[in-house]
Amino acid sequence: MSTDNSRASISLSKFGNLPVKQGFDGTNGSTTNGNVKKTGLNIIFPIIKEKVLSESIQLRTDILPELRELGPPDLVHLSRYNKKTSKEIGEYHYVTGIDVSSLSAPLMYLKTIQLNTNELNNVSKKTPPKSTHPSIATYCVYNCFSKGDLRIRYQFPGTPQPIVQFFPSNSKKNMINIENSKSELWIESYVSGIIRSILFGDDISRQLPGMCKFNPFTSTNSAKEAVRLLVKYIPKGVLVGCSDLINQPSLICNNLVDSLIELLKITELYELAINCIYELEEFNQNEQYQILIVKILILQGEQLKAVRIMYDYLKSYPRDGLMLNEQAKYLLSKNRSDLALIPSKRAVESLPGEFECWSTLVECYIMLKDYSNALLSLNSCPMYSTKKKDIFKAIKPGDFSFPFPAEGSYTKIWQDAEDIGCMSGLGGIVEFSPLVQVENVNPIYLQVYNSVKLHSTFKKAYDFLSIIARQKGWSELLRLRSNVFVMEDEYHSLILNEQKQEQKEHLEYLKSSSQLQLNQQQTGSSNNTSNTSNTNHLTVDSINGSNADFNNGNGNVYDSTTTSNIENGGEFIRGRSSSLSFVKKRRNSSQVSKFRSKRLSERWLDSLFLIFYEELRSVLMYEMENNSSSGNSNGGGNGRRRSERSGDSVENDGNGAVSQEVTQHIALEWELIGAACFRAHHYDSGIVAYKTCLEGRFSLFASTQLLKYYLNLKESPVEFIRLNPSVVNRPNSFIKNDYILNLLVKHLAWNYRWYGEFSVLSIKVLKILLEEEGGSFIQTTVGVIFENEGITSVVDKLINWIEQFDNNV
Repeated sequence: MSTDNSRASISLSKFGNLPVKQGFDGTNGSTTNGNVKKTGLNIIFPIIKEKVLSESIQLRTDILPELRELGPPDLVHLSRYNKKTSKEIGEYHYVTGIDVSSLSAPLMYLKTIQLNTNELNNVSKKTPPKSTHPSIATYCVYNCFSKGDLRIRYQFPGTPQPIVQFFPSNSKKNMINIENSKSELWIESYVSGIIRSILFGDDISRQLPGMCKFNPFTSTNSAKEAVRLLVKYIPKGVLVGCSDLINQPSLICNNLVDSLIELLKITELYELAINCIYELEEFNQNEQYQILIVKILILQGEQLKAVRIMYDYLKSYPRDGLMLNEQAKYLLSKNRSDLALIPSKRAVESLPGEFECWSTLVECYIMLKDYSNALLSLNSCPMYSTKKKDIFKAIKPGDFSFPFPAEGSYTKIWQDAEDIGCMSGLGGIVEFSPLVQVENVNPIYLQVYNSVKLHSTFKKAYDFLSIIARQKGWSELLRLRSNVFVMEDEYHSLILNEQKQEQKEHLEYLKSSSQLQLNQQQTGSSNNTSNTSNTNHLTVDSINGSNADFNNGNGNVYDSTTTSNIENGGEFIRGRSSSLSFVKKRRNSSQVSKFRSKRLSERWLDSLFLIFYEELRSVLMYEMENNSSSGNSNGGGNGRRRSERSGDSVENDGNGAVSQEVTQHIALEWELIGAACFRAHHYDSGIVAYKTCLEGRFSLFASTQLLKYYLNLKESPVEFIRLNPSVVNRPNSFIKNDYILNLLVKHLAWNYRWYGEFSVLSIKVLKILLEEEGGSFIQTTVGVIFENEGITSVVDKLINWIEQFDNNV
């Protein structure tokens, strides 16, 4: 394979640090105008060659016992004879979206790739089977419910019937030969594949190199069948895991329900889903199905029905935390945070261990502008460690080829895709960027990026902290924090002052006692002899003794000598002791009252404050940098940095000093700035930075963030603006539809370059554009702007796909 490409292929570092090979045979697969070569192939797919025959299947077998939730994408493996080396070689790739409810679709796919492979390797169709070494194709799909791999094995030239076997994850169980086409294992595997298709499509961490993401819902009938089966398997949903924000999977909080909700959002088959749930409820009695029905009714816009069900349900089950939480979220979406406070509190009382309920309560307090209680509630949130997902490193290949797909071409975007490479697995903006760009990034931005790699509940808590800081300001947030929480330095200072005060008062008391005893001795009283004797024991050590000598552990200052004096002393001593006791009680009472009004801050929250401080500092540096330029352009996304920025800390007003020189940034730096601004909820600054980054070169991360921002603003406008009121008065916080359409087309082109046909995010954004602009306008606009690019046919096909569901509703 040619390795003359000098770019750093960091994006494939987990895949062997190999540059992407163009075309089908190692040559460049594009023409001068960026269009795809015309070929006679029926399907174009990535080819990854194994170093050791069947090592991909063996690795899959080895990790089966470790799989706990969704499992890996489907594996397609082909072994064939290589005449040049006279050895069997193995090739494979991954897929999602193939219908494995029966043998027909995966078998047809295996036959197709076999024919394509023969054509690529110039194997004559007229070659007699007996003179050709047989090829073996294997299709593997993980079953999330029965926990095992369903494998279809077919030999070319063809055997009468393929071999279908089920390999359980538990090695103690025997392999099962499947001969019945109506086996439940087929349906379970199909539902597992649907869940992966929906949840893997836009999640890079779940994807693997050489992964084809087909649309599993090619028609309304297939989508309806998927809805029916997803609903049917809801009782088994606890077996497929849940999101990081859920403590443990439950009947309606799991990955299966999440995928069902996402499917309903893009197909709008709400009525069908509700009817199926009612049918399921008749056979499987469980009141919590009503909670899922409420969610679907709210998505459908049937709010009166949803409110009626919530009312009736809570009359019967007033302490059901999940329904109370749904009620609170509904009220928040209607801008009634005052009414949402009561059910959100009750939800937390019913389910104190569920982060989702606490999250709703924090959001409610923020919308009420009760920031003290918002911080207290945030501090009380149960935090979960990041769940282990079924994510494994890709095998280092012997060789690979990622040819250009037959459709979806866009010259500029595909060129950027070749420069960066296929992105899959764990990582982010920096990990998937060329090394030469990373080396030229300001270390401050890299430090912030590395420190804010938060996941699960910690990421959500950080988001709430950012929202409060954006609304109140950094200095006000610090003041609020000191009023709500006992600060560590404050605690140690008070303890030290208390100890010094006790020593001082004890010293004064002892001196008073000594003086009294001396006066009594001079009067010649018989009782003063014993007092004088006791006084003689008061040495320097007893006066300057440690705190342990003074304190019995309960805050009462005395020793044996003091006790003797109190017991034998006169009215003066009793009066002095009473006065001292009164002063101490009064001081202790004030201190206790002060501390009782505060709470101890959790260590994880203290850490989030420190992380946010550094990130806010970098954001303010960038914003002041823009102000110092006095309207001059900061340059395109490909400019190099001209000056170093200072590292001044955030002062009382939250501002830091920066260089007054006009500064330029490279594209990666703009992207890191945009990401930091978005996390700090400085959306207006972040949008400008992201747009500048995208002018220099396309970035999947930047486009995804902008599309998600647009989606959140459109889907939940009331809630979004109440949490981010600053966007109202900042025109740059709103993105116009024409820009989003342009960005969406580029996003689709990038996905298609890496065989990503199905993306829930892209479909949801396009649905909103269709509702606001109309299908004809969008098709005409795309046809004019992207004339002579292959991506136009993809947009037309996706619009037709969306409209078919509108016609069937």
